[in-house]
Amino acid sequence: MKKVFLLHALLFLFSFQAALSQDLPPWLDDVIYPLLDFHPYIGVAPVEENAMPFDPALDYKFVIDIYDSVKDSSAVHPGLTEVARTINLHIANGVPLEKLEVVAVIHGPAMWSILADRAYQDKYDISSPNLVALQELKQVGVDFYLCGQTMRLQNVPKENVHSAIEIALSAKTTLIMLDQKGYSYLNVNED
Repeated sequence: MKKVFLLHALLFLFSFQAALSQDLPPWLDDVIYPLLDFHPYIGVAPVEENAMPFDPALDYKFVIDIYDSVKDSSAVHPGLTEVARTINLHIANGVPLEKLEVVAVIHGPAMWSILADRAYQDKYDISSPNLVALQELKQVGVDFYLCGQTMRLQNVPKENVHSAIEIALSAKTTLIMLDQKGYSYLNVNED
């Protein structure tokens, strides 16, 4: 009986460690991180022939809509990794950082991913894994807006929101305004 328990415990441990591993598959050993590198999956796989190279006549303005729930409170929120990956893709394509204007609009259950660390710890009993992502994205010029309606409906005070985040009236009004200003819309959510 002890051997069976030990075997099950070892199998659980190995499968748990494999699930936590964020290593890239071996065929992606040439992935590059041209600007941001806080997560393995924000890298860029080189492509031999690029049919859509950087156009210096364009300004690259996009807004990323983030509303997925926090599925793993111990991991960087996938919406934040997608913001970083999108920036890295543009840099790898030759777009200078000064030609990028990036906005992330956060609403719905994604709000829980951008809490200040103390509030995150109160909710999930761990430090926020999103702190480095938020800090690095803010440093490269990403503007973050949280839906004020989500915040109010969930009764979250402003001091519980990470300092990199600005509060907008709503996600809807922010997305519409940015569309009118020429920002391309990207939905990176799985829900």
